[in-house]
Amino acid sequence: MPLSTLENGDTGLQARTKINAVIAAAGALPRGYLAGLAIRSIGTRNVYVYAGTCRDDTNSVDMTLGGILTKLVDATWASGDSSGGLDPYSVPALTTHSCYAVWLIMDSSGNVDVIVSAYGNSVPLPSGFMYKRRIGWVRAASSTTLVASQQYGDETILGTSQTSADYSTIVSSQTGIALRAPPSVDALLKASASSTSGAFFVSLDASASTLVTPTAETASLRGVAATAPAAGHFMIPTDAYGYIIANAAGTNVTLKLTVRGWRDTRGRFE
Repeated sequence: MPLSTLENGDTGLQARTKINAVIAAAGALPRGYLAGLAIRSIGTRNVYVYAGTCRDDTNSVDMTLGGILTKLVDATWASGDSSGGLDPYSVPALTTHSCYAVWLIMDSSGNVDVIVSAYGNSVPLPSGFMYKRRIGWVRAASSTTLVASQQYGDETILGTSQTSADYSTIVSSQTGIALRAPPSVDALLKASASSTSGAFFVSLDASASTLVTPTAETASLRGVAATAPAAGHFMIPTDAYGYIIANAAGTNVTLKLTVRGWRDTRGRFE
């Protein structure tokens, strides 16, 4: 069944049924495919990965996790459920406030497992494993525990928002800010700003941008007086190091950024 059989009047169920028929006829998932594989943490040492399927990141094989798998982030990786999950080639323990990639991996016999790593672009695979796919991120609360979080599709929401920056002064020049969010994702932020005197303006953007001194027309946050702080919610892409940029106009402008979560397409469009 070709995809050309999809019609504008198809319901969601009808469209999914036709697409699944195309996939079944092809005998393999399309490049970048990912369904399910939600990630959850309840604020302990456990990371839970739920059932799902995806294409590996070299577009070579399909990988399917048949049921929930639990990995322990305070122990070096070992195969199987309720066993160690931390990549031994990264670091000996979690680093507080750092983010860690969660990878689905598969060996040559088709056995599927999960590994947690400081490496988000590629992970050193355990012996016998050949295929991999990054399926999300978690964030460390301490050297042995994770911040509670729940993944909904491409979006991860933290159980407790994480303060990333509290700058006493943001001057009228481009300032790089390291967020407590993964690299190369769309960070979900709450931002607030205030000033000691008069009106103020603050701009926030991706680090690849060039920010000029913000004005009332261009600012992300605008305050009309020292007694009137400004706040808002934003989605801003982080760079390969987890940074965004800010710029301000005003007197002694204070900026506070809180990470609520992030959106990550997890390689579906690569």
